[in-house]
Amino acid sequence: EDAVLAASGDRIVYAGRASEFDIPTLPDTMEVDARGAAVIPGFVDSHTHLVWLGDRAGEYALRAEGASYEEIAARGGGIRSTVAATAAGSLDELVDAARERA
Repeated sequence: EDAVLAASGDRIVYAGRASEFDIPTLPDTMEVDARGAAVIPGFVDSHTHLVWLGDRAGEYALRAEGASYEEIAARGGGIRSTVAATAAGSLDELVDAARERA
C-alpha cells in the first residue's frame, strides 16, 4: 500500500515506502498510479554467459523456417554444439572471446 518505485532513465533509483520517499519530482517526471495493480519486471531473458565458443547464428534461420530444436540438434546444432566448442577451446581462445564480449 505505502509503496513507490522510482526510475531515472533505465535505472531504478528507489523502491520502498512512499512515506519515506524524498527524491524531488523533476519537471519531466511521469507519475503512474498503480494502486490495485502489480508492478513487475519486464520479461527479458538476462541469462547469458560471458565465456563460450561456437556459433549458432545459422540456427536462427532454421528456427525461422520452422525447424524444431530437436531437428536442429539432430543436425549437430543446438546447445550441445556450443558446449562442445567451448570444451574444445584453449584457455587463450576462451579469454580472447570473453574479452571481446566484455
